[in-house]
Amino acid sequence: MTKFGACSRQPGDDDWSAGDRRAEGSSDAYTLAKEAMFVHCDTSDAPWTVIKSDCKKRARLNAMRYLLHRVPYSKRNLERIGPVDPLIVGRPSLVPGRGEDLLAANGNG
Repeated sequence: MTKFGACSRQPGDDDWSAGDRRAEGSSDAYTLAKEAMFVHCDTSDAPWTVIKSDCKKRARLNAMRYLLHRVPYSKRNLERIGPVDPLIVGRPSLVPGRGEDLLAANGNG
């Protein structure tokens, strides 16, 4: 769901910036441009890591877990850190995109 689809307020409300109002009709174009960028720029030499943020709390926890798994440091306890959720964090081709939100389909989102 896009920012605009999730909002309970209308575009004229005070919490919508001028940029939000201009971008409201362009979210599909932005999504297509983002996906095209991933197709052309996500390489094994310079990989992208995508963190889905439909649920901010889960996104933040998994972003921290991802970093803690990747950065070597003393006394690292992977069991205590917990696993990274592959439905939230991964390469653009591995993380579900539009219409493929497995979390919502399973009622876990």
